Amino acid sequence: MIGSSTDINIVIKRLASILLIILSLNLFSLNMGYGSPIFMRFCGLLCLAALLITYMSSYKKIQIQSISLAGAFLILLSFAVLTSIDKPEFWLLSLIIFICGFDLLLRSAGEDEPQLSALALGSLFYSICYLYYINDPSFWRFFTISSQELSVVLGRIAGAPILLGPTISCAFIFISFLCCTISFWILSENGSHRPIKALIAVLMSFALLYVAYFSTIVSAWADANRYMNHAYLVFFLLLIPFLIFAAKIGVRSLELGGKIPSPGEAAISASLIISVFLAILLISISPFFSTNFNSGVIGKVVLYEKDSEMGFDIPHFPKANQSFAPDDGFSVGAIKRYLENMGAMVESLNSTDDRDMKEALKGADILILMNLKKEFSPSDQESIREFVKNGGGLLVFGEHTSMFVPDQDFASGKDYLNDLLKPTGIRINPDTADYIPDRWQYAASALPHPITRDLDFDLTTSSVGASLSLCGKARPLIIGRFAFSDRADQTMPGHLGDRLYSQDETLGDLVIAACDTYGKGKVLVFADTSYAFNNELPFRYRLIYNSASWLISQKSDLGDYQSIASIFLLLLGLAAYLFADRALASRSILGKSIGRYQARLSLLFLICLAFSAALSLVLAEGMNGSLMKAPQDPLEKVAWIDFTHLNQFNLENYRDDGVAGLTENLFRNGYLPQILQNDQEISEILKGSVAIIIAPNEDYSAKEAQKIKQFVESGGLLILCAGYKNAAPMDLILKSFGLGILDLPMGSLPWIEETHATGGQAIVSPENLKRYWHKPKFMEAYPVQADGEYTPITWMRYNDGTFNLIIQKKAGRGNVILIGDSRFLLNENLEHLSLGTGKESREQYQLQWLGNIELMRKILTAQKSGML
Repeated sequence: MIGSSTDINIVIKRLASILLIILSLNLFSLNMGYGSPIFMRFCGLLCLAALLITYMSSYKKIQIQSISLAGAFLILLSFAVLTSIDKPEFWLLSLIIFICGFDLLLRSAGEDEPQLSALALGSLFYSICYLYYINDPSFWRFFTISSQELSVVLGRIAGAPILLGPTISCAFIFISFLCCTISFWILSENGSHRPIKALIAVLMSFALLYVAYFSTIVSAWADANRYMNHAYLVFFLLLIPFLIFAAKIGVRSLELGGKIPSPGEAAISASLIISVFLAILLISISPFFSTNFNSGVIGKVVLYEKDSEMGFDIPHFPKANQSFAPDDGFSVGAIKRYLENMGAMVESLNSTDDRDMKEALKGADILILMNLKKEFSPSDQESIREFVKNGGGLLVFGEHTSMFVPDQDFASGKDYLNDLLKPTGIRINPDTADYIPDRWQYAASALPHPITRDLDFDLTTSSVGASLSLCGKARPLIIGRFAFSDRADQTMPGHLGDRLYSQDETLGDLVIAACDTYGKGKVLVFADTSYAFNNELPFRYRLIYNSASWLISQKSDLGDYQSIASIFLLLLGLAAYLFADRALASRSILGKSIGRYQARLSLLFLICLAFSAALSLVLAEGMNGSLMKAPQDPLEKVAWIDFTHLNQFNLENYRDDGVAGLTENLFRNGYLPQILQNDQEISEILKGSVAIIIAPNEDYSAKEAQKIKQFVESGGLLILCAGYKNAAPMDLILKSFGLGILDLPMGSLPWIEETHATGGQAIVSPENLKRYWHKPKFMEAYPVQADGEYTPITWMRYNDGTFNLIIQKKAGRGNVILIGDSRFLLNENLEHLSLGTGKESREQYQLQWLGNIELMRKILTAQKSGML
């Protein structure tokens, strides 16, 4: 193909197309190291755009209009899916459709680029492997164990112990090249020994380069960040032999496939298309259809507080003779309210309750256990196991290094939660699942399951937990792709290790959450309690809703057979396709091998396969979505914080620009805070009592502005918090209520801070603190205004003028509060979480500005009482 070409420009363009397509394949499947999945998708799109530009001169020669229109349509369709859906499996199938569309476009210009057909076929092989990996726990376990065992062998060769998961070992980069190599070989022009020798040679080159690479870096790198950030080296190493292989082997161009096939050939082709459709459908719904979701009504939930080293308080204002102090975030009491919002009746089994476990579990649907500091009695253990075996749901939250187990028991390998988990395939490891980067953001990812449904790429929490070991039918749910297993140190507080990677520690693809069944019941384990912290739940409330819905569902007998049926259908369709080809060839009168699969594998057939797989995924998404039912009518007073318009705040709770302080204050005032995520509609606020919009950077549409107005006029409270720079995206909202923000910066009123140091270190003199601590404070104030009747809440006088900074205006049965400061409700100006006793060095006023806390309390109390 390429080696016989005399035109160097054609050679360069073809090699460039191979590079760009395989690179985009790995970018779309998130194989190229640590980074935002959205950024990876953007880089993949840039590769496809670069490919289109590479062949720019060819478009002038387009003659066959029908083919060019079809190609352009497929390209536009693929770009539409790539930019609108945030799921890598859809990105991969869209890439196949793009390649086929691009091939059609070039054919309409009279250009033959046979490598495109081979790349499309290879991408299809890879996509199928990827779908089985993320949906079938057996495949996930096979790839993970294989990667770890291979890395052990490579470590022995290099003289250094390593244990690498498939993300860090770049296993899927290797698989992507393997799939494309096989597709090039399948479409080779020559059936002689030359392609077979070339195939063996390139596979050996892959293996040797892969072994050489890891043998070298194991002895040279001791830093986990290098493994994480240098995945691209594996890609470019394997690219070299692949390009040589692609240049030497002759690949035939697929026929367009416009001719009407014989009935026999049509039946054979249709059988494979249907097999692919059904196989992908079954494997994509298998994590969801292993469960029967009946009424979805949660009854009694028992929250075990005895012998649990956790705080179960819900943020509240101090009572008489109590001091007011910032929250350290180490409490999980708010989970009660989120469960009650689903209709559950939550009972706390604490030290004041003298019931035994058997009595407490009577009539219960779910039992929640967290961080035990004492083991259960044999009778309580048996009661819990019988409860699950008979259909109950067990929700377990563990913590790193078995930190609450006494040293003597820890030394003997005991973990009180593991004692209960013995009948399942889940164990909590005595380690710390620690992130390689400086946070969990983009370091963890969720696998498809009803529990993780609707969770986006951002699974950031404020802490670290343990990792899990799985066996049997246990299913991984959340994976720390860029994490390492830090060994415990019994001599340190909480048995915490040094939190530094050592080469004998597992690196990559740690299980952080998993589920299993026992008898008729279900078990769900999170190895990190921070998923249930009060300050995390506003961001993870859907995880709690999904978990509770799954735990009360019934196990489906079909679940165990769906994955097997999927593999069987795929292999059956492939076998029928190949076997029937031989039969047709043997019956050919002319003796020509027109019935062989190479002759019938056309571009149109490849497009049909790609669309079959894509439509199967779309159907699976619809079927899976129909199973999960979120609470339609909240029973609590929900306060929504919008994050759908690139709002200017951080989702990490301990940051200055976070909103943990805002959620704490909403809890204290009797509201249930929930962050409105990117994949949710603004109409969700209609189910709440309060909606808060902070400094948006993306315009609200007319439809969204109408929904927001409807929310307010029906009795809701809308709080708009923005300076002049962020007023434009809210323009339609402001106009609908007759509000405005003036372009007149007023600074950080009341101008009392002696420094604007970050991290809550701004200093206020004792005199100013006494005078202003109970008054509102601003970071970047702008005056606000309103048409008609309104009520000023906070204002300032300057140069004989009065400037309103916060106003309230009635609209229908509801109210709008406009705050002229984008940073007013952020941690730095409202309230920080404390680092805890012995760790906190900041003054209370640096953690809590009482004037703003009191103002929010006044506004929210008035709203609840109808006095605003």
